[in-house]
This record gives sequence, C-alpha cells and structure tokens, in this order.
Amino acid sequence: MRQRLEERLKRKISGHEIDRFIRESQVILETERHLYLYHRGQDIRFPCIRDGKEWIIKSAIVKGMWMEAKN
Repeated sequence: MRQRLEERLKRKISGHEIDRFIRESQVILETERHLYLYHRGQDIRFPCIRDGKEWIIKSAIVKGMWMEAKN
C-alpha cells in the first residue's frame, strides 16, 4: 500500500503516516460487508471489506481517482 500511495500522492510516505491517516479517518459509509474511511486533510479514501470479524483495507484512493462498482 505504501508504494501505491507514494505513486498516487507523488511523495515519499512512511508506514507510520499511513497508519496515522487510517486512524484519523472517519467512517463515511458502513454496510454489513463494506466500510469506507475518509481522511479529509489528505483527501484519501480507504475502501474496506469485512473478513470474519476484521476489516481489511483493499485500496487507497486519492483526489482525482474513483471506484467502479463490480457485480
């Protein structure tokens, strides 16, 4: 994830920064299987899916990117 975020943000980023961004994010959508986190200051979205009792971050989306629904 760090490498993808560095490419998308066009700057170096540490694992600690990513962890901080995730912890500072707010939940903007939650369903039984999906969670969508948003960090307002960095304009980063973290789509997540439920795996048992845990949430797994599937990606990091930055300004100018979007997601497409899958069937």
